[in-house]
Amino acid sequence: MKKYACKVLVGGKASGEPLVSTKPFTFAHGVNPETGLVTDVRSDIKGKNIKGKILVYRYGKGSTTASAWFLETARLGNCPAGIIIATLDNGTVVGSLLSGINYGLKIPVVLCTENEFYERAALASKITISEKGEVELA
Repeated sequence: MKKYACKVLVGGKASGEPLVSTKPFTFAHGVNPETGLVTDVRSDIKGKNIKGKILVYRYGKGSTTASAWFLETARLGNCPAGIIIATLDNGTVVGSLLSGINYGLKIPVVLCTENEFYERAALASKITISEKGEVELA
């Protein structure tokens, strides 16, 4: 098991199967809120379901509506358990915060800048995010 110290952007803890994208990601027109399926035709995880997964991607490409798409996905119960990103993605952070405020959901978002993490995350069977931002790969 390998552990990484990441920066907490939205607090919480989660664990689950990783869903790793190597391409920029967005919830806006990129995820079907009713199913949790990734629909973005440019995504390398198109057709995969984010529900209950630890969503891992380096960069957001969203629009200002990404947080609303995230929030609707959460309202319908199809959101990821947690999110790990390499660069700040405002839509994801705001969507997670609003999910907590509106629906009582704790969807942690952490920032991990170590390149090695993204290579290893793709090979992991489980990722755990702690309250303090420690990320463990198994």
